[in-house]
Amino acid sequence: MPARRGRPAAAGVTINAAAISAGGALYVGVDALLAGDYLGSDGGTLATRLAGGIPDGSSVTALAVTGDGGLYAGTDKSGVFSLSPGAARWQPLNAGLTGGEHITGIAVAGKTGIYATTLAGGIFQYTPLVAPFSVSVSAAGSNAALSLRASLTVAAGDLGKRGNLYVVAVLADGMAYQLSSQGWLAVTQLPLLPYATTTLGSHTLNILSGTVDVSSLKGAVLYAGYGSDADDMLGNKKYAAFYVIP
Repeated sequence: MPARRGRPAAAGVTINAAAISAGGALYVGVDALLAGDYLGSDGGTLATRLAGGIPDGSSVTALAVTGDGGLYAGTDKSGVFSLSPGAARWQPLNAGLTGGEHITGIAVAGKTGIYATTLAGGIFQYTPLVAPFSVSVSAAGSNAALSLRASLTVAAGDLGKRGNLYVVAVLADGMAYQLSSQGWLAVTQLPLLPYATTTLGSHTLNILSGTVDVSSLKGAVLYAGYGSDADDMLGNKKYAAFYVIP
C-alpha cells in the first residue's frame, strides 16, 4: 500500500491495525512512518497519508471509526488521538493517561465514550464533552399577577431529535404539579405528562401568563427539562430548576 499519495508503497511497512468506515473507506495503522501518522485508503488503488499531529516515531497500533466519519488512533508511545471529519490535524485525548501508554485497542461505544486498552493491562474511558442544556427565565409582575417565561436549549447531542418538554412545580409541602397541554395538573401518577412533544432545539415555555395569584405558593420550585420520555429526562438529569416563587 502506498505511503504517500500516488506513490508505490515502501517495502516492509508493517500494518498494525485496520478499520472500515460505514462508507467503505479502509484505514490502516502502520509502524512509525514520517510523522507517525497512519495511512488511509482513498477507495481506489492509492493510499493517502492522513493529517499531522501524531509525534514523530510513534506507531499507530489501534484504530476506530465513528458513524459520522471521525477517527481515533492509538499509538505505541504517545497515547490516543482523534481526527474529526474534515479536520487537518490529529488532537490528543490523553487526559487521565499516565503518559507513554502503549494502546492495544480502541472501541467506540455510542454516547458513552471511547474505550482504550493498554499493553500494561489497563482499560481507560474517554467521555466526549457534550455541551450541556440550559434553562433561563424571564419574570415580570408581582406574585399577584406573575408572568413567567422559560427558555430551554437542549444539549448539542440531542438537537434535532424528537422528544418531550416537561415543566414541573414542586410546592413547599412536597406536592407536585405538571404543566401539560391541559394546563396545570397535580402529579398523581407516573409517567409525567409532557408540556409539548416536538423536534428538540431551542424552545420558549410559557409558564404563567399573569392571570393567576401565586402568593400562596411561596417557596415553590419550578423545573424544566426534556427527553425522549420522562425516564430519559430523570435518568440522565436533563432537567433543572429555573425559578423559585419569592
